[in-house]
Amino acid sequence: MPQTFDYELIRQLANILDETNLTEIEVEQEKLKIRVARTAAPVIR
Repeated sequence: MPQTFDYELIRQLANILDETNLTEIEVEQEKLKIRVARTAAPVIR
């Protein structure tokens, strides 16, 4: 049976990254594991 993604959960995790300045967050529920990560913006000098 194909598994569907919870896009709202992914959006909420991405918002948490923005609000907390984290670069990565991961959650696991039963057999579902979601990791949302971003790379740091380059520093321009």
